[in-house]
Amino acid sequence: MSARVTLAAVAALAGMAALSRRSGSRAVDAQGLYRWIPELRRRWYNEDEGEDVEDPDEVEDFFLSDHPWIPDGVQRWWEQATGTRYLGHGNYRVVVSLGDGTVAKFSLDSHGEDENSREVEAWDEYAGTPVADFLAPMIWGSDEMVVMRQAEALSMDKLEADPALALALKRRDDALNALGLQGKHNITDTAHPGNWGILDGKIVLIDYPEDP
Repeated sequence: MSARVTLAAVAALAGMAALSRRSGSRAVDAQGLYRWIPELRRRWYNEDEGEDVEDPDEVEDFFLSDHPWIPDGVQRWWEQATGTRYLGHGNYRVVVSLGDGTVAKFSLDSHGEDENSREVEAWDEYAGTPVADFLAPMIWGSDEMVVMRQAEALSMDKLEADPALALALKRRDDALNALGLQGKHNITDTAHPGNWGILDGKIVLIDYPEDP
């Protein structure tokens, strides 16, 4: 292992430790929920594929990108088992409300772990800079999960119904992109309205893994 890689690994561990110190018991709470992820993958896979897989470890070809909708029965099972509310999912991560003003993003595969890791890196890198004003505050993060304050997610329907909100979002997006053009950040996935939300009356980015 090169010295550069070693130093990077040490820096990453230090960043995780700092997040853990700020979170109090939040890391423990989220970790307790993460143990349900293998069973979530198994049930979701079986429901969509019509398979009867008993061992969660056998579900090796399950990718959220291939499953645009969570089956109703699987969602009900998850919410009853964990006491959290399913909010949605992207290509590789599931997002749930923890019921205390925060959300958790759980990775379901190695791609999701990479997205979580890059989101943690972005939060750590831009803390204390003008870019942080555009980001939903992160409370705790690892490659398995990210916990951040919950914002009211935006959508095309909301923007179409509220032209003033659509204009405000465009201005925030333009301002963040302007910082990117100045070399202030490397976050580029800002075009989709669902990547933004409203928190404390401010439009913030709720999905911000930094580009590799």
